[in-house]
Amino acid sequence: MKILYNLAFIGIAAYILIYNVNWSQPDFFDWTIIICASFFLLLLIINAFVSLILAKRGIK
Repeated sequence: MKILYNLAFIGIAAYILIYNVNWSQPDFFDWTIIICASFFLLLLIINAFVSLILAKRGIK
């Protein structure tokens, strides 16, 4: 179940990165969104992989 939550949050962070950033001319606010959402996305992906590895070992 934790993996599904991670996937949902990964989707939200990806949505923020794709649709809320002006990619043609990013300003300071856009760069702030890019840096924060990318860092959040990286943490979620690492968390999802760790959850998967622990789930395969039988640890919840």
